[in-house]
Amino acid sequence: MFVTLTDDESRRIEQQPDETTKAEIMEVLRKMFGEDIPEPKTILVPRWGQDRFTRGSYMNWPIGVSKIDFDRMKA
Repeated sequence: MFVTLTDDESRRIEQQPDETTKAEIMEVLRKMFGEDIPEPKTILVPRWGQDRFTRGSYMNWPIGVSKIDFDRMKA
């Protein structure tokens, strides 16, 4: 499962322990799918906003981006 958070919510999640985030996620999932769903084996919470190399930036390439487009943005 993959979840993307942005803005204030992403900053809030970065500040709390992973176990708290997992509990929040499971609360939502159990409301949606019932109490019998299993606990996740692991959880990964990237903290891009705290990473000195990214400072929270990310991007998804849209369909049709060419190598030339990529090289221009990189420049």
